[in-house]
Amino acid sequence: MLWGVLSVFVALVYAPAAFSAFGEVVSSFRVPPKTGTRGLAWDGNYLWFCGGPYAKFLRTTTTGSVVSSFVYGQTPTAYRGLTFDGEYLWMSDSYPGPGGGYEYDRLTTTGSYVSRFIAGYDPGLAWEPPRYLWAGHFKVTTTGSFVGSFKPPFYLGSDLAWYGHYLWNGGPKDRVYQISTHGSVIASFPVPGGAAAGAMTFDGNYLWLVNPTADYVYQVDIDVVGMNPGSFGKIKGLYR
Repeated sequence: MLWGVLSVFVALVYAPAAFSAFGEVVSSFRVPPKTGTRGLAWDGNYLWFCGGPYAKFLRTTTTGSVVSSFVYGQTPTAYRGLTFDGEYLWMSDSYPGPGGGYEYDRLTTTGSYVSRFIAGYDPGLAWEPPRYLWAGHFKVTTTGSFVGSFKPPFYLGSDLAWYGHYLWNGGPKDRVYQISTHGSVIASFPVPGGAAAGAMTFDGNYLWLVNPTADYVYQVDIDVVGMNPGSFGKIKGLYR
């Protein structure tokens, strides 16, 4: 009897740890036709898409069904970043005026203009509750005033996501990176489907990202509870 108990104990001690869910694809769907893939946002219930060469903003369910859309501006424009602040959408666009830079527009979810600022920050956008925007590695107010910045590990030019105290961004070697606000890489995993990541957002439980080469949107488990960075990159399945 004692030997049996010891055997169970030894088995428990040496049993391999369960593999973390970090980087697993939970679901996916094809990007809706004529939808920009540079900006992605989550409004609490739906996903929003924008980006060049289309001026259309599209709201979809988490399975890709279109709920609503609007066109902002008079001509197709290469919108670059998108985020949602709890009430309004924010988008970035190249600014053609003297000195260049980007313009950052705040819009209602029906496409009405609310406010704008122009600055030399980066185009990728993420919202840090309760009151700040991240434009690349620059933290700013909703009127464009500089709050802080950090030296990034690489150019944060594509769209961003924010979760907890970290930014998420697509970067070198076709990977998605978790980055601290001090500029350190915390973790990373390969972009599902290969190639570079496009837009991304966080819905409170999962990271959503666009692979513009594969033309797919992926819902990815970043193991919000008990993340184990030592198990980067496992992919459960690509529902293609």
